Parts: sequence; structure tokens; C-alpha cells
Amino acid sequence: MCIRDRVWRRWLTEGVLAVDDEPGFTIYRMRFTDERGDERDLAAVVGALETSLREDFGASGWVLLATDMSVSTLGNLPNNHLRVVPRGSPELKIFETFFESGRPRSGQIRDTQRDYLFGGEGSQVGSTVLIPLGERAGLGLLAIASHDTERYLPTMSTDYLVRIGEIVTEAVSARPA
Repeated sequence: MCIRDRVWRRWLTEGVLAVDDEPGFTIYRMRFTDERGDERDLAAVVGALETSLREDFGASGWVLLATDMSVSTLGNLPNNHLRVVPRGSPELKIFETFFESGRPRSGQIRDTQRDYLFGGEGSQVGSTVLIPLGERAGLGLLAIASHDTERYLPTMSTDYLVRIGEIVTEAVSARPA
């Protein structure tokens, strides 16, 4: 178990951190009319997600890659961290095994994946976390990067990553207003 996991578990035991009964996240609401003319109320966590990933999770970069077209309105938001690419697109073939597993991964990713997700900043990525969004990554993935090669290791516990995936999935799933 790495130091980060030991500290996390110690903080839980000592009461420094507490697990909420229900998942929680600071949510920013955005109301809009989608391309079909339906009123939507999207629980957009973009600002909170960016702040939390940077300050609480040590991220130097992140990308939310949505593959479910039911959240295609995310692509309309003015943010370079959000991408909507339909599931089955040839460009997503590099993530095929990740989507099939539907489980979080941490550590180093393939150069092609890194470059696809982080573009010109990809060369500065030392380690990455890939978190599935939705059941078996049906909604897409959240990629979190660090410049530090030791920040996200394959040996780290994925319980927290699963929880992040659940919270982000719920927050970005668009619903009729």
C-alpha cells in the first residue's frame, strides 16, 4: 500500500475525513434549451470539478470525455476540458480495453491515449487516472493528469476513484427541467 493510501485510511480512522451518507459535490446549475428545443437543467460541475481536481486531487490537467450523446450539450459549454465524441467513433479505439473493463486505472497510459486526451500538454504528463463515467463507462471517462510520475500509481486504491466517477456521472447527466 502506498503512502497516500495509508494516509487516506489513517485520516478516515482518526476522523479527519468522514464519508458522507450521500455523495456530495458543489454543483453549479445551468438551464438551457437543447438542440431539440427541450428545456434542460444540467447540473454542471465544471467549475467545482476543476477546482477540486486541482486543489484536492493534485491534478495538473483533466478532460471529461463524454461518449453518450444524451449529454452532447456538454460540448456546447465554453471549456477546453470537455469533449463529446460519439461511442464507436474510430478515434476512441485506443480506449477500447478501458471501456470494456469499466474500472478505474491509474499510472502511466499509452502515448496515443495521453496525446489524444491532453494534446500539446501531453508531454508534461507524468501519471494519469482514467475514471469510467456511468455503468461500464457508458457515459464516457474522466481523465486526470499529474506532472508527477509518482502521483497516480497502478497500486493505489480505486475506491475513491469509483466514488468520483459516481458523483461526476450523476452531476453531468442531463435531465429535463
